[in-house]
Amino acid sequence: MHSQMTGMPSFIVPNGLDTAEFRSEGPASTIRHEFGIPLDAPLVIAVGRPDPSKRLDLLISALSEVEQVYLAVVGPENSPLSDEYKARSRALGVDARVIWTGYKTGKELIEIYSAADVAALLSESENFGMVVVEALAVECLC
Repeated sequence: MHSQMTGMPSFIVPNGLDTAEFRSEGPASTIRHEFGIPLDAPLVIAVGRPDPSKRLDLLISALSEVEQVYLAVVGPENSPLSDEYKARSRALGVDARVIWTGYKTGKELIEIYSAADVAALLSESENFGMVVVEALAVECLC
């Protein structure tokens, strides 16, 4: 296949994932209990590094518009932007419903995905990131 714009060879690399690895071993109640999330509360998960293009600020603001919904932010917490998002959640009065899990991989990440009801990807630069593939692998809505 050649790119019509440049004449350079190109190819498509699909998002590959072994879905057999994305099976939760424990009940969702375990991870919800660990992070203090009520079993009956809707849980939205956002996975990724703190970056302005990921638009985590919009998810935090949206929490102030709805009651009882929790947001699990899965990714590195040690950045000035993370501190800004935490301050924003405090200012909006939703900090008790924003759960900062830190960076997770492997089984820990799978367990958090499995406990969530909806995965959110508001990125301005990704049209179909691995977050979508991973969430779908555990049957989490996107």
